[in-house]
Amino acid sequence: MTDWLLTPPLTASEPLAWQVSRIGEAALLRVDGAIDLSTVYLFRVALRRGRAVSPTVIVDLSGVSFVDLAAVQALEHAYHRWHRTGGRLIVVASAPRVRRMLEFVHGRRFLVVTPSVGMALQLLGQEAGAETGADGTRPAGR
Repeated sequence: MTDWLLTPPLTASEPLAWQVSRIGEAALLRVDGAIDLSTVYLFRVALRRGRAVSPTVIVDLSGVSFVDLAAVQALEHAYHRWHRTGGRLIVVASAPRVRRMLEFVHGRRFLVVTPSVGMALQLLGQEAGAETGADGTRPAGR
């Protein structure tokens, strides 16, 4: 049974709060509350603010209790728009309910979802390391 997909947020008006900070070369967008049709506009604003800080954004949904299709679509839209311009989007989702929704609705196709900010930073570190040559220098033109 997929009742976990249909269960509404804890309260109909659960507020959405967010904060953007810098962590290394990336922006860290921490989101708390529920992201649904009534709060997705604020989530999109938060995504744009994170992108203004850095082309690489880690979206930390650890404090999010509920996401619906509107939230997943906002992440997909941001991913596609940023990917075309060289940006990166990594989603942190530690709550099983949120992870399942992201994975169920397309997340595995292109969204990078990790269970912690630390793992997201490790992933970025591995990618940055992959851009350097064997002698530790960056290729010309970068």
